[in-house]
Amino acid sequence: MTAVLFVDDERNILGGLRRLLRREAPHWRVEFAASGPEAIDLISATDFDAVVSDCMMPGMDGGMLLERVRSSSPDMVRIMLTGNAPAETMLRSEAVAHRLLSKPCPPERLRGSVESALAALHSIPEGPLRTLVAGTPTLPVRAKTIKAAAMALGDGSMTADVTRLAGIVDESPGLEAKLLKLV
Repeated sequence: MTAVLFVDDERNILGGLRRLLRREAPHWRVEFAASGPEAIDLISATDFDAVVSDCMMPGMDGGMLLERVRSSSPDMVRIMLTGNAPAETMLRSEAVAHRLLSKPCPPERLRGSVESALAALHSIPEGPLRTLVAGTPTLPVRAKTIKAAAMALGDGSMTADVTRLAGIVDESPGLEAKLLKLV
């Protein structure tokens, strides 16, 4: 069963996530924290596969939290939800998050992002290589994914297949993260 920790200082956001994620109960164990320090306490007491954190929180913001998570639990998938954050906070978050998602984030996108990031990470056998890859700020992009994206873009002599490209990007957390950094 996948264990996911959601962190947000706004209790109504956590309540909404709790309601949205009830459907995942057979597949996910979800827990919620209202601050970075509370999340650190939960992570030290319980094993999680992923943490999804708000970017802007008082005291310990999402970037600080994910830095601590990367240090203490490098094989945990780190996802940042962001709305309107200052550039400094975004840069710190981008350096430690596997995925950046903008608020509001549709529940199916959130679910898919967690699942695809976990699938990408778990495609690497357990051991030092997985720990090394998980500790990096972005997940790897497979060569066949890059080739498929290049084919969807075309060579400039014809219109790019944007629908196909969007599907390729949506299936690859690493490629999606790289494109978000460009944006």
